[in-house]
Amino acid sequence: MVRHRVRLTVTVSALTLVSCGALLLGAGVPAAWAASTTNCANTSPASGSTIKGNLIVKGKNGLCDLVDVHVTGNVTVYSGDSLITDDVTQIGGKVTSTDGQFIQICESDIEGNVQITGTESGEFGGVEIGGTDCGDSGGSDIFGALTIKDNHAPVIAVVGNTVGNGSKPGSITVSGNVNSAKGSSDTISQNMFYGKLICSGNKPAPTGTGNRNPAHPPGVGTGQCAGLVS
Repeated sequence: MVRHRVRLTVTVSALTLVSCGALLLGAGVPAAWAASTTNCANTSPASGSTIKGNLIVKGKNGLCDLVDVHVTGNVTVYSGDSLITDDVTQIGGKVTSTDGQFIQICESDIEGNVQITGTESGEFGGVEIGGTDCGDSGGSDIFGALTIKDNHAPVIAVVGNTVGNGSKPGSITVSGNVNSAKGSSDTISQNMFYGKLICSGNKPAPTGTGNRNPAHPPGVGTGQCAGLVS
């Protein structure tokens, strides 16, 4: 099944959460501290913009679409919500999604760990960290560990990414995922990683080629991914 990304354009402004803000300001805490979390559900922040602090995606079937956006803190995706990043989006912290619907990370720089767990997708959802649906954008640079765990989706792909670097180890873990598309399997290909490629309990077993650890060629692949490392 070949799918194409569809971008949603909405007119709702990003909501900056200021819970207890008045209290903090009254105590003499700087305003920037009181407004450090932005809810991006069903919005598309302006390309080239900077979001200071943390970003969350929390709304009824909410979608956050980041194109060339700089988030200085962490990004958290809540149950049933979706995230797309593309075009050299920069995230200064970690990316965490728990029970989301659709996660697509293309051509982004992420300073912390990326952990995607419990994704439940219908026909047009899934987890894509790089891959063909990213088009010309390709994979991302993740300066931490990448974990794809216990997801149930028709597309689960980890393709063309760099995980870790020469001074900071970064492993890829893909475990307990169920690919719901008939005749399809998880795809793990053309990734450069500075740790291990660890795979277990995926149904069916992942397929792929061209994964490598340049610091320890041939790279270390374990479990279901033992044969996917060159």
